[in-house]
Amino acid sequence: MDNQLSQMLASMQNEIREIQGKNETILEENKMILKENKTILKENENMRDEIGSMRQENERILKENERILKENENMYDEIGSIRHENETIHHENEGIHKDLASVRKDLDAARIKHAQDVEALREVTMLLVPLHLRVLLDLARRKVLEHLGHDTWEELRASCSIYQLTDTIFNGLKQKGVSYLPSHESISFLCSYNNVRRAGNIAAHSAKEDDIRHAVLTQSLESRDRKCLEGLFTYAYNGVRV
Repeated sequence: MDNQLSQMLASMQNEIREIQGKNETILEENKMILKENKTILKENENMRDEIGSMRQENERILKENERILKENENMYDEIGSIRHENETIHHENEGIHKDLASVRKDLDAARIKHAQDVEALREVTMLLVPLHLRVLLDLARRKVLEHLGHDTWEELRASCSIYQLTDTIFNGLKQKGVSYLPSHESISFLCSYNNVRRAGNIAAHSAKEDDIRHAVLTQSLESRDRKCLEGLFTYAYNGVRV
């Protein structure tokens, strides 16, 4: 019996010691919690200050938002005005587009007319080319007559063949020491059958130097005719080159 009581007492003492240990642990934890609560309380005080600052900032932002809202309302009114102006400009642009379409139509018609005029001018120019070349031959022949002292080409030619006439003119001009003496080939070209058509004399003799130069330039650059005509041009116009 006493042994059982002793064991029970020992067991109770052990439990008391365990409870005391736990109480001490809880006490320490409570101290730590108290310390943490103090820290939290201090943080809460700091947060209150921050919340106060945030309230002030929020009030400022609210006022700023009210100002922005008012500006937006003004901008909305301005946008409405701009829309109205854009509609007006749109209507004006439609009128301009119509005017441009009319101008394009007139321009297309003018281009067609210009192309027709250019083609007509080209055709007239091509018709004048033979006359201008004829003028050059006549000028060269008149100059030959002046240098060799004859009144007419027929008088100079007499009964000579083309080859004889060519030699006579070339040698005569060479003896006279004339400036810009044409080549023998150019003089042969001048003496050939280029004097057959005289029906255009009146029109041909009215041609100007630039017209004749243009006529010479229409001939193929590498052709014999071009070479001879250039020589006769320089001879007829006292050294002026094509």
